[in-house]
Amino acid sequence: MTRLPGWRPEFAALYSVAPGHQLGRIIEENRRHYLTATALGTFDSEIAGRLLFTSDSLSELPKVGDWVEVAIQPNENKVVVTKILPRQSKISRKVVGKRTDEQVLVTNVDQALVVQSADSTFNLRRVERFIVVARDSGAEVAVVLSKVDIAENLPEIIHALQTSCPGIPIFQCSTPLGVGFEGVQAWIKPHHTTVVLGPSGVGKSTLINQLLGSHHLHTQKVSEKHQKGVHTTTRRQLIEMPGGGILIDTPGLREIQLWDVDEGLNAAFDDIENLSRYCHYNNCRHNAEKDCVVQAAITNGELSLERLESYHKLLDERQKIDTRRHRLADQRKKKHLTQAKKGYNKKNKE
Repeated sequence: MTRLPGWRPEFAALYSVAPGHQLGRIIEENRRHYLTATALGTFDSEIAGRLLFTSDSLSELPKVGDWVEVAIQPNENKVVVTKILPRQSKISRKVVGKRTDEQVLVTNVDQALVVQSADSTFNLRRVERFIVVARDSGAEVAVVLSKVDIAENLPEIIHALQTSCPGIPIFQCSTPLGVGFEGVQAWIKPHHTTVVLGPSGVGKSTLINQLLGSHHLHTQKVSEKHQKGVHTTTRRQLIEMPGGGILIDTPGLREIQLWDVDEGLNAAFDDIENLSRYCHYNNCRHNAEKDCVVQAAITNGELSLERLESYHKLLDERQKIDTRRHRLADQRKKKHLTQAKKGYNKKNKE
């Protein structure tokens, strides 16, 4: 079969389609409009009515990165997505606003580049959030620090990142200086899928253009008034690199609230998790408990108080979201049970 974007031989045992259908991959999503790559070419796509009807939430609809089963409509030059094949990974967040629902950003990713600029907008706590969400997918994570040519306190920023992101590669990049991009390119594995994450204006599209060696994505100049990059990307799209790597560009995220990130939170804060194993109490909150090893690490300078506070904030946020998710799940179960009972009673009366 013709190689699809990100296809590797080991996937043959994971993905199969019904007779008369084709294997495809969602490579672009823009307000419910999809493009799907298949062995026969790239097609506009629509979702089969049955798939829409049986989906309980938007998170169950196709996302960029999904491997899908499609039926090709040759006379209309389009395909119908009939089935989403099992996702090996996904990157999600809680939807923006008060609703407690999941928003799946991308799926089936192997690596994640968290992009943050080294200018006055640098925010270490925001980087930690992105790392938690990315690592929960099981993806390998690296940080791209962009605009290092205009950084006023670069050594302090690098030190803060190294302290808060132990073991995670950090690439220092500058487009005017032309530095850092070769390291990023070498880190991306051939035929693996890498998502580029970060807030608006940090240079994600510029990074992708540098990696592609072309101006594939439109970029805009930095706002002189706010000294912030102007948001450019409005859709998620999968792009093939010359060396065989696969990139997924994403719109800038103004906020990224956590969603079901137990493993990602533990992995991103494994320094605190490892220390806590030696605390006197198994459920130690690392505040004023007796023989708290984490507090001792703060006292002797091994751990910053700000990092512990960030960990507590994310932990509390995750617990609140989990509580709301479980409550809503119980309400939906009761609603479905009530509807089932009504249907049963109506049938018996007839």
